[in-house]
Amino acid sequence: MKYCGNCGKLVDDNARFCPDCGKAIAATTSAKDVPVRSGYNKNGHNEAEKKALRAKPFFAIIVFIMTVLVVFGGVMFFEDNGMAFSTAFIAAFTPGLLLLWYIWRLDSLEREPVGLLAKIWILGALSTIVAIVLEMGMDIVWEEFEIDSYTTSGVFLYNIIAIGVSEEFSKYLGVKLGGYKSRHFDYMFDGIVYGAVSALGFAMVENLLYVLDTGLSTALVRSALCIPGHTAYGILMGCFIARAKRCSVRHQAGASINKLLAIIVPAIVHGVYDGLCDLSDETEYGMVVVVLFAALVNAVSYMIIRNMAKEDERIA
Repeated sequence: MKYCGNCGKLVDDNARFCPDCGKAIAATTSAKDVPVRSGYNKNGHNEAEKKALRAKPFFAIIVFIMTVLVVFGGVMFFEDNGMAFSTAFIAAFTPGLLLLWYIWRLDSLEREPVGLLAKIWILGALSTIVAIVLEMGMDIVWEEFEIDSYTTSGVFLYNIIAIGVSEEFSKYLGVKLGGYKSRHFDYMFDGIVYGAVSALGFAMVENLLYVLDTGLSTALVRSALCIPGHTAYGILMGCFIARAKRCSVRHQAGASINKLLAIIVPAIVHGVYDGLCDLSDETEYGMVVVVLFAALVNAVSYMIIRNMAKEDERIA
């Protein structure tokens, strides 16, 4: 693959004209040699795109809140009329679909094919099975070695290793098997998209299982805390996956450590959140701490996707 010397578009090696700007392609051009177009920054964003990116989050938040309220209003109506089972799917999947749409829209430079994202989503959804098996194995280990899981430190240790590592490793497999080697993985922000999509596949299936087991009221709570939380863990994972891909493509050191961090970092954040949830009944303000921690994690993930979307760059 080579780059158009006029607009910087990635084009096929045999192309004579750029499909984006129409200019003739004289010779192979490296990413470093691509000129900056007037009104654009070095990564291909212009000022209009930056303003649009700044406006999208506020619009998306409003749409998300309104849609969730409308959906749950309809869900409660249908539940009263004997249609609870079918509406459980709507309640469980709607928040995740909204977040999928929002993150996909943020990928403004070169959006990923829907088919590829569907593949990663399905693998993320199937990763719930892997996570269940791993967590069962971890429970056996905890019982066999009589590892403490009742003290405060024990609760956090269990949630970070037995739950966090098991679930984040499972989601990581969704990205690794579904998108890591794809030819479409050519921008840093693509890693964010893949990580979030795999995480949402996992979260939406998990949400459905919870709703079917405990009722529709669970879906509303999980829509506010757990679904955005899983998305945030996926975003953190995607950051390190993108770095690993860049190191690998550029033949630099660091690919392996970034792949490891793609599991460890979200596992720690995930485990701390779950640990705070388990301990929330121990103090008067336990749930306040949970909500504040979740808000902090979501705020950090929001800043990450906002900055990476605005300053996206090619991996090659």
